[in-house]
Amino acid sequence: MMFHTLSIVFRCLCHARFVMTPASTLEEATKLPTQAVANLVNSFKSYLNAQGVGRHSAEEVMWMTENCFKALRDKLGTNKIPQYSYKLES
Repeated sequence: MMFHTLSIVFRCLCHARFVMTPASTLEEATKLPTQAVANLVNSFKSYLNAQGVGRHSAEEVMWMTENCFKALRDKLGTNKIPQYSYKLES
């Protein structure tokens, strides 16, 4: 369940960033040429449509995102996220 919820959140955030954000803002933020931004946006649109998220309105996507974050918050509750320490060999 946790992985599924996180994958939906990822798709919703991609929708907000690459579909709902104007291309001029993306060009300014990424410093990429216009054609590269257009290709990136088209790639994400086709990916999100294939996954089902791109077929919803912006309000529905935001509703899904809020519900996913609520589910994560309810699932985690007061539990702490496990932290791992990695030792680098010198």
